[in-house]
Amino acid sequence: MQVIDRLQKKCIIQFKPEVIRIICLGDANETGIQVWSEIKVSTLFNDYRIQSNADNIISMNIASASLLHALQGIQNALATSGTGSGLGGEEVLMKLAKKNDQALLSFALTTPTRTGRSQSLTYDVRIEVLRPLDITKINEPLCPEPDTLILLPSLPTLRSPVERLRALSSTLVVRANVGPPTKLLLEVAGDENEVRVKVEFGVKFVQTNRQGDEDEDEEAEEKDKEKLYTVPISAKSFVKFLNCHIVNGQVIAAICHRHCLILYFYIGSTGPDAGGVLTFYIPSMVDDGPI
Repeated sequence: MQVIDRLQKKCIIQFKPEVIRIICLGDANETGIQVWSEIKVSTLFNDYRIQSNADNIISMNIASASLLHALQGIQNALATSGTGSGLGGEEVLMKLAKKNDQALLSFALTTPTRTGRSQSLTYDVRIEVLRPLDITKINEPLCPEPDTLILLPSLPTLRSPVERLRALSSTLVVRANVGPPTKLLLEVAGDENEVRVKVEFGVKFVQTNRQGDEDEDEEAEEKDKEKLYTVPISAKSFVKFLNCHIVNGQVIAAICHRHCLILYFYIGSTGPDAGGVLTFYIPSMVDDGPI
C-alpha cells in the first residue's frame, strides 16, 4: 500500500477465493500509470474466508491513504506491544462491516500491555462496494508480446540518473536489446534536440513469459540480438515508479516496441513461487524525434 499510495489516491481492491487484486486505473492519475496486482491469499492471511453472491468475489473502491494509515497503526501497535513483529500470538482480524449504513473494511487487533492486560484497537476504513457490473467494465490493458524482457538494476540505482534526465526533457526514451550482451539505454533530447544524453546499464536478459513461468522462448533465438527495442515514455511516470523502491524485490521490465513499458514488481521470488506481483503499465508517448 505504500507503493500504491505514492501513485494514486484511490484504488480498487478485489478479494477472490485464491488471490487478491489491487488495481489503479490510468485515467485516475496524472502520470497515466496503470497497476494490476495479483497477490496470493496465503501471502497475506493465515485464515481467510470469503463469500458473496458474485462467485465469492468482493470488489471495492478504497482511499489508499486511509488504508495505509490503518495498516501503519497496526504495525506500530504490534511493534510496541512487547512481542514485536506480530508473530508472538497477536491476531489481526480484517472483515467487511457496515456502520450507520456505511460499508467499512474493519481491522481489529488485540495486544498485551506492559501491565499484562489486553488492549483492543479497531481501525475502520470507509469503502465503496462495487457491483459486479462495474467490474466488468474494467479491463487490464491489452499489450502485444514483449520484444525483450530484462532484469532492471536496483530502483535506487536508477532513480538518480533518471531524475537528472527528467530535468532535460519530459520524454524519456527506454531502449533494450536481447543480447548477449544485453544493455539498457535511457535517453533524452534537450530542447530542439540540441543536446542528447543517454545512460547505459549492463543488464540480464530474462527468458520468461508474461506470467513469469519458465519459457523456452525459441523466438528469442531468432531475434536480432543487437536490435534496440524502444518505447518513449513520460519521464515523470518513470520517476514516480522509481520512488516506489520501498518494496524489496526484483523488477523485470518488458518493452513492447513503440507501445508500452511493463514493469513486474515481484513479492518474494520471481516465477510461479512468487507471493504476488505488482504489474505497472506505462504507455508510450508520441515522439516526433528519431527512434
